[in-house]
Amino acid sequence: MSNFIYDEDALDELANAIILQACNDYFISSRAIKKGSQHWGHLRNVKNVREECLDFFHSSWYADLSRAEEALAPTNLLAKLDRMVDDFDTYPTMAEPFKVHSESGSATYTDVM
Repeated sequence: MSNFIYDEDALDELANAIILQACNDYFISSRAIKKGSQHWGHLRNVKNVREECLDFFHSSWYADLSRAEEALAPTNLLAKLDRMVDDFDTYPTMAEPFKVHSESGSATYTDVM
């Protein structure tokens, strides 16, 4: 008999947190690229982070985590994130735009959809 406990809600929260972190990483790295950098090494690093995010969003793992929800399809999600990167009025800083909702303690990606 296995002691493994399967909690679907916990797995959903983990999947949401992974997607949110990738969204934050994509936003921050894209914004840094857009703003430019005086330090070439930093710019090279953020370009690498952005490429890793793009690879993730187009991976089978991402498809599994997002459960193939249409709103989270890579083209839809990346278009939304790119609009956010360009929107300096709503998102004036490079701070993470996606946060875990503190009242529930769970991660959701409703702000992305």
